Amino acid sequence: MSKLTDALEAEARRAEAKQHRRERGYAEANRPVPPPGQRDPDGFVTVVHLSTGFQAFGIAIFTLLAVPIGGGLAVVMLWDTADWERYLYGGMALIAALVGPILLVRALVLWSGFRGWRARLPFAFAGSWDSLASDRADSESWRSCTLQIHLVTTEPDAVRAANALLRTFAVAANRSMYNTRFGTIDRWTASSKLTATGQANCRVAWKLYRFITRDLARLHAAGVTIARVTLEVRGAETIKAEADPS
Repeated sequence: MSKLTDALEAEARRAEAKQHRRERGYAEANRPVPPPGQRDPDGFVTVVHLSTGFQAFGIAIFTLLAVPIGGGLAVVMLWDTADWERYLYGGMALIAALVGPILLVRALVLWSGFRGWRARLPFAFAGSWDSLASDRADSESWRSCTLQIHLVTTEPDAVRAANALLRTFAVAANRSMYNTRFGTIDRWTASSKLTATGQANCRVAWKLYRFITRDLARLHAAGVTIARVTLEVRGAETIKAEADPS
């Protein structure tokens, strides 16, 4: 009887998961277009900003200037010469010319997996991701966040596994923080067994995305069933870096 019950329970979970994915996919496909002045939280520009910390417009302008200038200098420096200094400067010019295109191509590859990522999660996701991802501010703009994992079970091993991932994420997120001139940035901590709190800028937001889509999805696939993940985002403040002269 227990085997039959387990089989029926597993089948019910698969059916519910399929239904959740279908509903989230429909909601994602019918998501309203962002109003003028607000960035698409799943758009290419968002990926560029979150994954690099720089604005897409700035990278595009840099690329338009660096490719012809740097490429031209590289050709002049490297063409028919045996002078090691010319090789050095030519190589530097070539690297400068390639940085922008490499960043944009990398962002394009990342975007293919970023679009509609919430609809592809194996568990429910709720919260204020849009307000965090669509923020046009630079990496000195920080928002207070609370990330919470809701498990189907309360078994100690499952809770410990989720808590270990939260603590690992907190360490990774805190690497994106810097010494401040005034004020302090709230560092990420696992404030409870299934909750982590801290502040996020664009770089930490990218790490949040990777944590949810990669680490938590793997945990779910490994048998620690996650019912849903919630992300609460509050406020915004600009905290200048210690060496920022502005």
